[in-house]
Amino acid sequence: MRLLGDKLACERLLHGSDFPFPAIPTAFGDRIGTVEALRLQALSNLIQQDYALKEALGIGRASAERAARMLMPKIEEGAR
Repeated sequence: MRLLGDKLACERLLHGSDFPFPAIPTAFGDRIGTVEALRLQALSNLIQQDYALKEALGIGRASAERAARMLMPKIEEGAR
């Protein structure tokens, strides 16, 4: 929770499957609401669940885009 409260840290987060925390939506019920946490917990696709939790916490898309920008040059280099 401290990490989510640190604006600078959130602006620098990179998406990872279990980073910066494992996808356990019910652990964040106080922050995103119990109904939303249970809805996310019910998602069977764990990658989708992880991303949806991070979106609900306000760090999903931005952290995924930062990670993609870091990986894309490496992926493109490997394709050459």
